[in-house]
Amino acid sequence: MAIDEGQFVNINGQEQWITIRGRDLKNPVLLILHGGPGFPTSFMAPVFAEWEKRFTLVQWDQPGGGATWSKNEAHPGPLTYARFVDDGIEVTEWVRRRLTVQKIALLGNSWGTCLGVMMIQQRPDLFAAYVGTSQVVSGPEGDKLGYELGLKAARDRGDAKAVSALELVGPPPYATLEQFLVRQTYTNPPGVPPSPAEAAA
Repeated sequence: MAIDEGQFVNINGQEQWITIRGRDLKNPVLLILHGGPGFPTSFMAPVFAEWEKRFTLVQWDQPGGGATWSKNEAHPGPLTYARFVDDGIEVTEWVRRRLTVQKIALLGNSWGTCLGVMMIQQRPDLFAAYVGTSQVVSGPEGDKLGYELGLKAARDRGDAKAVSALELVGPPPYATLEQFLVRQTYTNPPGVPPSPAEAAA
């Protein structure tokens, strides 16, 4: 039996968007943890259409992204690592109940790899397998280097707004997602031309 549904589900007190698609409910369940944060892939269902032959695909628009963001824009709640992990585990528990399965597999992409690993560390009993793509591996050293390079580039191009924002949050590690997003916004921001030194390199 096939399934194709999308709905808002109460996840720890907030309505969050979840889609489930697949050709056969006997197939293994795969929860896709999108990257970003804030870049959901639930709207890209055609890209995953072939996968639906072998998996029941679950897509979750995480807090701060997609339909979840649209519904809760005025009150998104704290965007902390702990909150994302707690919500991810609650989504997993809801999926298990909805599809009557004991364990599910996780596919994490970019930020989703961090989230997936933290979810598994907290509740390994819920998961049958984990796959990471664009796996985050550099840890604190890479995060700090990205911050330093972003701050240098902002200073080189005379971007006072970026310099001020980056100096305000300081270098990682960060306690909240909002701080992380400041670093991401000004580390290789789209549409900003390289400095003369960068262009010459």
